[in-house]
Amino acid sequence: MKTNIANVDELQHRLEGTGQLPLCGRCGQNQLERQHVKTAVWREAELMVVENIPALVCPACGEEFIGSETAAELQRMCQNGESTAGLVSRLIVPVIDFAMLNPERV
Repeated sequence: MKTNIANVDELQHRLEGTGQLPLCGRCGQNQLERQHVKTAVWREAELMVVENIPALVCPACGEEFIGSETAAELQRMCQNGESTAGLVSRLIVPVIDFAMLNPERV
């Protein structure tokens, strides 16, 4: 599943013109649905999970489309190193070294 930023403004424009959500721009199989998604991003050396991001999502292939304003806000959040606005919880995340498990493939 990949978040697609480039095409959502075009999709929104089509929605306003027809009143219907368009078909997925990736697979073309289903009409997109409004959902809230989450993503994990790195902010310097810290992994951050952002939840409740407004998006258009394909129920068939899982492609996520977010608007350019939303993408810009996510980018600002990643650049603000000390801000904890919106912080609701913290996670402990396991870190696995691929090379230790598969030394012949590295």
